[in-house]
Amino acid sequence: MKFYTKNKQVILTFLFIIVLALLFNKNLANILLEIGRLINYHSASFFIAYIIILILIISGYLYVFIKPYVLNKKVSLIVGISVSIYMILLLADNNLHFETFIEKNKYFRYANILFLVGITQFIYLIININLKKSSKLESEKFNNDIEQFKDSSFIEDGLFVDGEIDNELILNRLLGMLNNFKPNSSFCVGLNAVWGHGKSSFLKRFEYKYRATSANNIIFWYNIWKNRESTAIIENFFDELKNNLTPHSGELSNSIDCYVEAILALSSSQTQTILNAGNKLLSQDKTLETYYNEINESIKKIDKQVVIILDDLDRLEKNEILSSLKLIRTLSDFNNVIFIAGYDRSYITKKLGPDYKGYIDKIFNVEINFLPSDRNLLSQFLINEIEKIENNSNRNEVDKTLSESFKNLFSNFNDLSYSDFFSTYRGVKRFINEFKFNLTFLENINDVQLDQYILLKLCTYKFRFTQNLIFNDLDKLLTLKSVDKVNEKLQFASFENQNIYVFDKEAKEKINQLLEKNKIDPEDVIIINAVLVSLFSERNDIQYYEDRNTAISKIYYTELYVKNDIATGKYKVSKFQELFESNELHSIGSEIEDLPSQLKGQIKNEIMNFIFSKVKIDSVDRFIDVLKTINFSMISYSISEDNKILSLIDEKSNELFNSDEKFIESFEAILVEAKIGYLANLISEVNINEKRTINGTYSASSIANYSSSTFNDRTIKRVSLKILNELIDKSANVDIILNAYHLYTQAIVQDKKIFRSFEANELVKKDIWNRFENYIDTGLLDYSHDGPTVGFEDIRYYYPPHFFIQIFSTKQTYQTVIENPLKKSVFNLYVEMGCASYITFLRDYLSNNEVSNEIELKVNNMISLLDYTIANPNTKLIDDVYVQIVGS
Repeated sequence: MKFYTKNKQVILTFLFIIVLALLFNKNLANILLEIGRLINYHSASFFIAYIIILILIISGYLYVFIKPYVLNKKVSLIVGISVSIYMILLLADNNLHFETFIEKNKYFRYANILFLVGITQFIYLIININLKKSSKLESEKFNNDIEQFKDSSFIEDGLFVDGEIDNELILNRLLGMLNNFKPNSSFCVGLNAVWGHGKSSFLKRFEYKYRATSANNIIFWYNIWKNRESTAIIENFFDELKNNLTPHSGELSNSIDCYVEAILALSSSQTQTILNAGNKLLSQDKTLETYYNEINESIKKIDKQVVIILDDLDRLEKNEILSSLKLIRTLSDFNNVIFIAGYDRSYITKKLGPDYKGYIDKIFNVEINFLPSDRNLLSQFLINEIEKIENNSNRNEVDKTLSESFKNLFSNFNDLSYSDFFSTYRGVKRFINEFKFNLTFLENINDVQLDQYILLKLCTYKFRFTQNLIFNDLDKLLTLKSVDKVNEKLQFASFENQNIYVFDKEAKEKINQLLEKNKIDPEDVIIINAVLVSLFSERNDIQYYEDRNTAISKIYYTELYVKNDIATGKYKVSKFQELFESNELHSIGSEIEDLPSQLKGQIKNEIMNFIFSKVKIDSVDRFIDVLKTINFSMISYSISEDNKILSLIDEKSNELFNSDEKFIESFEAILVEAKIGYLANLISEVNINEKRTINGTYSASSIANYSSSTFNDRTIKRVSLKILNELIDKSANVDIILNAYHLYTQAIVQDKKIFRSFEANELVKKDIWNRFENYIDTGLLDYSHDGPTVGFEDIRYYYPPHFFIQIFSTKQTYQTVIENPLKKSVFNLYVEMGCASYITFLRDYLSNNEVSNEIELKVNNMISLLDYTIANPNTKLIDDVYVQIVGS
């Protein structure tokens, strides 16, 4: 049935022509036979024409096949009719002579191409049906995809009709004054209000209540702004007048038509003269006056008020305004007619210019000035519209916080209110439309502080220029600082560490000078300053920046607000949350590796803020992910920050792991897998500060107090050796291996010399043997020297570095020093034995390995230096002696 309804005309046409073909098939056959006899099927011209037709048909259908082209119903109808008629001619009983002709004239079978065309057309019809079905499915899918944005549809600039408006009292008074008022000549009421103050709503509400209370009278709208030029304004006005009056009087239609024809028959200059001169000149033209009087008498006989509503006079240009006003007072100055017009007086007078000063007062008998919109009602209207967004929302539940943010926006300070940003209902609607549109770009409103986002959008809505003038240049206008977590305040910092925008005295001076230069109203400057104070003022308590970790003043997030999340290319809280829930938060580490150092630092900082924002770590996998993330992103600002991490590890390792052993295994795996990062350095700091305490020679201020029940000395040693061993097995870079070697401190001895573990020494000694040339290039296996002594510019003192003495010391001497850490004689013996062991190592290496001449020379020089040190334990090795041993 649906198919028949949509294709009714095509189906009926097809059936009608087929019926005709059946009725007159013999006559039709004779006509076609006569035409067929006229064609020379043996000629080259026929063959060429036939080939061209064939090519066109094939090309046409190929085009339809290649492109998803919807076939024209008329083409399908013509093809269907042609094929059907051809079949009727072939199959009809009384067409034997037609069949005989075809048998005798074999070339006529060329007409059988119609069957090919018919079959092809039928196939394409099937394809088209499937194409439409597919298109419908795609459309449904698209509609489902955009369903979530239903709440983001714009608010129409509709008019209030069935509810009270701000100027309801004025409206009721006007209705009362007009009751039974039938003036002898047209009476004009002007409604003066600036754009957006509800003139249209007032007039629509007036019409609604007028029809309810004065049903016997006549009221209609005339939209002047839809017309251009004097003649169009006149002609269309009287058309409206005729349409609304003729149902009440049969005399009016002809009179109005003749009246308009008489006016339009005049030249344009004459028409303008009449408009300018008014009734005086109208009375001089007897024809016009006759028709005018006929209309006036007819309106009197009707004996009804005729209320004509004119809106949007303030949409017109000067000439159109003049023509409209003169039309009211000249050509339509009839009995019982009341004009009610809405306009903005300041706009009208400005457009008319000084030559027409006071002109508007000559037209309108009375002017009503609207009262300003109630601020509280405007604010409530805004809240109501925002709540509609929530009620229709198919998005995340966090949208439910939107209306609360709007309600509480100005609750904490009195410097601003919604009335600073809009003063009309239309202004509120425009703001909401813009706000809803901007909101669709935010993937998740948790990525911003909603109150700050709203305030920024209010500012850029009211003061359009602030977007380009201020907010796109914040880095040049505001002061840049950094959060100092140690001293708990904002500080000036290097470029890479700047992370907070501050609107301080200096920034205020810059911005106010800029606003003054652009001649911005001082009252607007006050509001803009108040907005900037709210968004970017310096906070005394830096906890503010942790509690509001996506604040607009944090440089990392500022662009999210200003650019509305378009092409910012930054990770947001919602992305952190998504990765956190899938235990992939640590994957950001590899993604940001090549970013600029400042941006990379900001991202790491925001990740840590996210982790510290009380995220729920409720599984082993999630905890491991968090530890991996901390390892690459944490930058140690203070001992308190480090202790936060240690406390987190203590809490979650006890909560999620059955034993300490299982956690340490997992912890080792994290550190072995990654580069030496924050966690390895953290446990190293815990270890060395414990050893400083044991040493007893450090002041209290030199020792950091760490608290950890998870990482004791044995555990830290185990983890550090595991890292070192894995790196050596992988033949990692020597510098990385040395970093791992220094992670664990066994003891601090004479002169605060740091002893690494004997196991670490053995591991490194073995690696030196295997990769001697790599280590010798570092210089750590050479003698070190002090700079020139003051007063003796050419004197330097050389000594064997503690590194290789420790690496090559024997277990016995190593242990003796550990047991007597502050005995100098024990330490001196340890140095001597370390040098002797190193000599043995070097000689063995030369004996068992082929080396270059350069390396051999270096090794022999080192052996000579070591021999000298052993032979002269109490003598300093100075420049001259050093040169004598190793040469120049």
